[in-house]
Amino acid sequence: MQSRDLKKEAELTIAKIRNQLTYGSNNDSDRDRADFLRGHFVRAAVHIALLKNALLGNDASLPNVTKLKFLAMAKYGYGQCDEQAHAAFMDLVEKGIYLIDYCHTSKGKHCLLVVGRDPASDKNDMSTWGDNVFICDPWINRVYPLSDFQKMQHETTLGKYNEILYSEESLPPHYLSGTIIIEISVKNKKDLIKFQNDIKLHPKIVSMFASKADSIKELETDFRKLREDFDMMKKTPLFTRPELQEYIAQIQDNLTIISHRVSEEKTPETPVKSNFRGSVVTATGDAHTSLVKQLNVAIKKDSKPSDFSTIEQSVEKFNYGQAVRKLCTFKEEPERALPILNILLQFKNQLKINLDAQVGDEKYAAIHYAAVKVALHGDRSLYDLLVKQGANEALPDKHGKSAAQHLQESLTSFKSQSSKTFQA
Repeated sequence: MQSRDLKKEAELTIAKIRNQLTYGSNNDSDRDRADFLRGHFVRAAVHIALLKNALLGNDASLPNVTKLKFLAMAKYGYGQCDEQAHAAFMDLVEKGIYLIDYCHTSKGKHCLLVVGRDPASDKNDMSTWGDNVFICDPWINRVYPLSDFQKMQHETTLGKYNEILYSEESLPPHYLSGTIIIEISVKNKKDLIKFQNDIKLHPKIVSMFASKADSIKELETDFRKLREDFDMMKKTPLFTRPELQEYIAQIQDNLTIISHRVSEEKTPETPVKSNFRGSVVTATGDAHTSLVKQLNVAIKKDSKPSDFSTIEQSVEKFNYGQAVRKLCTFKEEPERALPILNILLQFKNQLKINLDAQVGDEKYAAIHYAAVKVALHGDRSLYDLLVKQGANEALPDKHGKSAAQHLQESLTSFKSQSSKTFQA
């Protein structure tokens, strides 16, 4: 049995992880910034490394995922709660610590560790976990007793989610809401040794994370390497394996966003002023500049230009696909969103806007959002414009329902509601 102060070890691990978060989520110097570029690098690099590792004969096991998130967070100095918790788990494992669980909160969408749980306890019943259990939460930089968990659920001053991360959906409830769900456990020395032995990363994979990427120039170099690796994998049988499609989709989305933020021909060390509320963005070429100008003109003509502030934020972040999806969920009249969407789609090819990118728990693309919204107003103009621009009507959501099916249900619902209103 290990005779180590688990609380002290967890505190030392958090200090190490937080020290690596030069740009990380919930880091004091970064909390109010809308620049999550390094987060896209972390997610792209981890999934590309998993695929490359699979090509070299190693499965995408949880120990490999944990190790890669640990390496990627250190390289890019960025991590949200998921990456930070994985990195802390990996650091404790490498120090030979057991009695640790990687977990998430059932409602709060938050990742953390449980340290010191009785290995004979019921993992689904927190009341059986013992009296010497601690929550290790790098995201809020704290280690505290499990007995304080419910007290922490009422804490309102710590760990608030950044609204920019949830601009397409409502903010989650308090980050600790619900119960703790255990995903990975190392309960004893046997588990510890097995977890360590199950980490099988080819030396070529480890070398991807050997040097820290501090400057824009280093990010440019990394982007070229990541894209080359991904293009190479497209030519292999690996690219068609069903169990890897989620990874592939995430890589494509993250590389697309990165491509709008990092120039391969020149290093944009000098930021330029965006016309959107004077915020500083990185210049990526004439297409982005032209889009910003045209949107400003169109938005100023609208009766309530402030209603488009979240669309502006997405364009500021070079997340054009997100801007398209937001317009398809626009709370006001479709006729106001239509001219703005039309401008965005004029730049679809130049800015590589992926209309079929799916997000959220329901795996909705822009055309799904547009189809569902028809039930409220009966106006399908946004939907039809997306189809005209090449959006896939047959694209299935999480439940296998296509956008075309959603549209028919919405039209039926709208006609039914209209009929009831007329009869009343």
